[in-house]
Amino acid sequence: MIADLRREFGESVLQGLPSEYLTDFTRAPGRADAVVLPRTAEEVAAVLAWCYEREVPIVPRGGGTGAAAGAVPDGGVVLALDRLDRVRSFDPELWRIHVEAGVPTGRLKQLVRESGLMFAPDPGAPEQSQIGGNIATNAGERRNHLPALGDECASPVRFARRARVSAGDAAQQAVRGINRGRAVCGA
Repeated sequence: MIADLRREFGESVLQGLPSEYLTDFTRAPGRADAVVLPRTAEEVAAVLAWCYEREVPIVPRGGGTGAAAGAVPDGGVVLALDRLDRVRSFDPELWRIHVEAGVPTGRLKQLVRESGLMFAPDPGAPEQSQIGGNIATNAGERRNHLPALGDECASPVRFARRARVSAGDAAQQAVRGINRGRAVCGA
């Protein structure tokens, strides 16, 4: 499987199976057929489609700091988000930031602190935990600290058949109704 993935996705597919991608904070042992580290949302969608077409299980992985073994694979492809670590935009005056899922929590906290703001949730292991995993698992109890944080998934969401769904944007923040961002995030 690694050879097939490497033909399709090149260097994004790791050679071998590094042990750090096969467990989390629990140290429960896992096994995988391949580890892929995409660099873009489009590459995530392509990997999802590849796995979907072949009925290969996928385990998304953030920083591996979870204590519930949710990122411990039992075969299939580990989709590690480490390389999705860009800050897309930051507007401190509007208290709005757009980051990719692999941005380490500590880096986000430092960036907003430098602008006189605070990112209150504290999931622990800030240099290793990633914002995507924090949001998906409610690590650090973000709902209690930032009740207005409703557009975490405002970026287009990618699905296995390469469908692209917009879950909202900053302009929709105050609109009542179904919050598509929260409905999709962590699902």
